[in-house]
Amino acid sequence: MPTITHPISRAGCLLLLTWFVSVHPSSGRRLASSCGSICDYDEGTRKADCSNRSLNLVPQQCFSAVSLNLQGNEIDILTSGIFANFSSLKMVDISKSNMREIQTGTFSGLNSLKKLFLSGNNLTNIVDGMFEGLRNLRILNLANNLISSIGEGKFQEAGSLNKLYLADNSIHSLEADALLGLKSLNTLSLSRNLIVDIHEGTFGNTPNLENLYLGMNKITTLPKNVFQNLHSLKQLSLAANQISTVPPSVLRLESLKRLDLQANLLQDVSPLVPKLHQLTDLHLNGNPLLCSGCPEPLLEWFTMKYEDTTMECSMPDGTIVKVSSLVASDPEVVFVPIVSTPYQPHTAVNGKTDCSDDKPMQDSDGDVIRTVLFTVVPLLFMILIGSIILLEFQARQRIARKENPRIFSPDGTSKYRQHEYRDSDDDENIQGLSNSGAFNSVPSVREPKRMESSC
Repeated sequence: MPTITHPISRAGCLLLLTWFVSVHPSSGRRLASSCGSICDYDEGTRKADCSNRSLNLVPQQCFSAVSLNLQGNEIDILTSGIFANFSSLKMVDISKSNMREIQTGTFSGLNSLKKLFLSGNNLTNIVDGMFEGLRNLRILNLANNLISSIGEGKFQEAGSLNKLYLADNSIHSLEADALLGLKSLNTLSLSRNLIVDIHEGTFGNTPNLENLYLGMNKITTLPKNVFQNLHSLKQLSLAANQISTVPPSVLRLESLKRLDLQANLLQDVSPLVPKLHQLTDLHLNGNPLLCSGCPEPLLEWFTMKYEDTTMECSMPDGTIVKVSSLVASDPEVVFVPIVSTPYQPHTAVNGKTDCSDDKPMQDSDGDVIRTVLFTVVPLLFMILIGSIILLEFQARQRIARKENPRIFSPDGTSKYRQHEYRDSDDDENIQGLSNSGAFNSVPSVREPKRMESSC
């Protein structure tokens, strides 16, 4: 008699398993404990470490886990409902698992999930409903995948997101509603993509954004109001792009503290910094800044904000003048304060400043004070010391004249002093003085050694 089989879907199996556990709770405990046979499972903390075990499915035995680490496995597809029984999960890490597809409804039911790590996989797109049910998700890491675009409202079902990492993908543009619904977003990383265009309204959906990383893309121009609504933005990285002009909306970022513009095509940034009153870190190295742009306002601002400031710029003849070397570290993680030395205006051959308007070079108040301190004061000190030495010498002469009046000529000079340091060619004159008794007549004055050798 032939056996009759009925195909049962995977979702049906999961529902059946859920019913069985609810009816037989002791079986549920045995299933939970069996998680330890597959993964490292701590029943106290309910953390399951299933990393690097060549798994190709999510182990259902670990349904009671609060933290599930599946990093470094071979789970290429996450099917709908695969986490239906994992209602306690708060953290899931499925990074570096060669994953290429996540189906709609995969994470449905994970109402407690706060951290989801999917980096280092082969995901190419974000499908509708991929993050359905993740209303309490705070951190989502999709870095280092193959994602090429972000459609409208793909993340709005995860509206509580604080941090979204999309670095190291192949994203080429950001549409106006790509970040729709992410009003709580604090940090957005889009570094090391292929972004050329950013729509003017892209960041209008993220009013609470504080950290924005757009470094190492292919951005050439930015819409003038692209950062208009980012009143809370504190850190902005646009490093290693092809930007030649900073959009005016940057000047209205009243909370901005750190700005990384290194390795772009900027020639003049003098209108930029005086308006950014909260700015503490600015990175400009690797830009073809022109000295002819009259950088005095910029440098005065640097001098005011920092102990020392210089910059590096290009003269009209192409010569690089070392005005500054601003050091930066990883543009996405650490911003190093400006390292600088005091600014001194450069003078061209014709005696005029390098500024395009050829205004006469004027020292600031600080330059005048430094000039007085380092030139006039030492000169006055030398004059004072010289005067003291001269007065002491004259006083000694007067005392010697009173005690030994016979050794001084009528003009007040000492006969002894007149001959004490003569050259060897005057030995005959010295010998004559010795024979005449000019020195012997004054026993209190010691004869020089040259006189003794001559005798």
